[in-house]
Amino acid sequence: MDEALLEGLERRAMMLLGAGDSEWSDLLDDEDFWKAGWGSKVDD
Repeated sequence: MDEALLEGLERRAMMLLGAGDSEWSDLLDDEDFWKAGWGSKVDD
C-alpha cells in the first residue's frame, strides 16, 4: 500500500475514534473525507 494512502487511513481512523456522535455521522457522510490520501499535503 502506498505510504500516502496508509497515512490518510490512519488520519481518518484517529478522527473517527475521537469524534462525538454528531461529528461521527457528519464524517461518515462527507465524501471528501473518504477520498484517497485524505488530508495529505499532495491534495492541494
